[in-house]
Amino acid sequence: MSKEENVIFTGGVAQNSTLNGILDSKKEINHFSVSPYPGDEGIAVGCSAFGFYANVADGSKYNLSQALSESPLVASQGIQYKSQSIERALNHFEKWIKWRRADSAKETAQALAKSKVVAWFDGKSEFGPRALGSRSILADPRKDSVRDHVNRVVKKREAFRPFAPAVLAEHANEWFEDCLGDCSPFMSMTKTCRRPMDAMAVAHIDGTSRLQTVTRDRSASYYQMIAKFWELTGVPMVLNTSFNIAREPIVESPRDALRAFLDTKGIAMLVFPGCVVEKDIPAMSAADTVQSACSTFRSSQVQDSQGACLQTQVVYIPLDLEELDDEGSRFEDDGMPEITVHITDGLELELLEYIQRHGTLSVQEIFEEMVFVDEEGHRYDYVAETDTRQDMKIENDNSGDDEPTQDDILARLTNLFEKRLICKT
Repeated sequence: MSKEENVIFTGGVAQNSTLNGILDSKKEINHFSVSPYPGDEGIAVGCSAFGFYANVADGSKYNLSQALSESPLVASQGIQYKSQSIERALNHFEKWIKWRRADSAKETAQALAKSKVVAWFDGKSEFGPRALGSRSILADPRKDSVRDHVNRVVKKREAFRPFAPAVLAEHANEWFEDCLGDCSPFMSMTKTCRRPMDAMAVAHIDGTSRLQTVTRDRSASYYQMIAKFWELTGVPMVLNTSFNIAREPIVESPRDALRAFLDTKGIAMLVFPGCVVEKDIPAMSAADTVQSACSTFRSSQVQDSQGACLQTQVVYIPLDLEELDDEGSRFEDDGMPEITVHITDGLELELLEYIQRHGTLSVQEIFEEMVFVDEEGHRYDYVAETDTRQDMKIENDNSGDDEPTQDDILARLTNLFEKRLICKT
C-alpha cells in the first residue's frame, strides 16, 4: 500500500461505499476524501478546474486576486430558486393543495417523530449521485415498518433495498464505528451501525449503513431539522432518500417537486423553506362544478402479447404550460412536457372525454347527461359526434346492473381530479 497519508479517491470505483468505508478506517491514512461527484459526471468539473488552474499558473488574464470559494466544491450546484418561483408553483397547483407559512425545520421534525413521511426541498439541487438534503424524502429511522412503507408505497421498489441515514456529524461516531467527525459528507461511506435496533429503518441486514454526515456550516436548515428531531426522539439522524417518482430523475424545480408530491402516495407533506404543503383532494360531491385541466390529451391501450388490454393510459398537457417558465422563456408548441397517467376504466375515460368536449359542467349536469334510460329500461349513452343519443341496449338492462350509478360517477370524477385531469371551479 502507498505510504501517502492523505488520499482523495475518485472515479467510478469511488462510488463503492463499502470500499470507501474500509479505506477510511485504515490507520495508515490520516485523511480520506471522496468527491461528491466521483463518477463520469465529475469529468466536467475536473476539466473546468484543470483549465482554470492552467490559466492561473501561466499568469493569464483569468488569474484572480482572490479565491473563488473558501471551501472545496460542494454537491449543491443547481439553481437557487427564488421565493417567487415557489409561489408561482404553489399557485399553479392551488386547486389540489393547501399550504401555510411555517417553521419548516420544526414542523418536519415533529411530523417525522410521528412516523410521517416528508418531502424536503431546500436550496440548490445536488450535482452527483446522491440526494443530500436539498431534494430528499425523509422519514423516521427508528422503525422497520417505516422503511417498508417507503419502499412499497412511496418508492415502489424491492423490499430489501436499504435506506441511508443523515446523521449530525458530531454524533456520528456514537452511532457508527470509525466515523470521526464529518467523515461522510456526501453519503460515500458504509459504516457498521453500533445500535442497529435503534435505527432499524436505516441499518441494512448486515448491520451497516451508507451514511451522510451533516454539519451546520454546510446545510444549516437541514442540520437544524435533524437537531430538532434529535431533541424530540433522542436519535440524531433521519432516513434520507432521493425525492423523485419511480423511474424519474430527482426533482429540480418547485413545480417538479409539487408534481412529484401530488403523484406519489404515502408522503404526508412537502416542505419548502418557510412553507408547508399538504394535499387537498376531497371526494367529489353532487354540488361541485368541474372543468378540464388539459389543453390536449390522447388515450391509448397497453396490451399484452395476445392483444388483450392491460390498461388504458392518457397522455396530456396541462392547461397553463403556455405560461412563462422560471427562466422567462416559453415552451415551444411541440416541446411541451407531456404527462402520462393510467385510467381506471372505460367510464372514467368517457367522463374525461365528455368534460373535455363540453367545458365547465356541474356534476348534476353530468348525472343527467351521461346516462339516460327510457321507459322500457333501455340504456342510451351520449355521443358527441352527432350530438344525439345512440341506442346502446344492454342485455337484461331492465335490472339496471350495467348502468353506472351516481356513486360510480362521483368515484371516477374524484380519480380524475386526483390525477389533475379535471379541476373544480
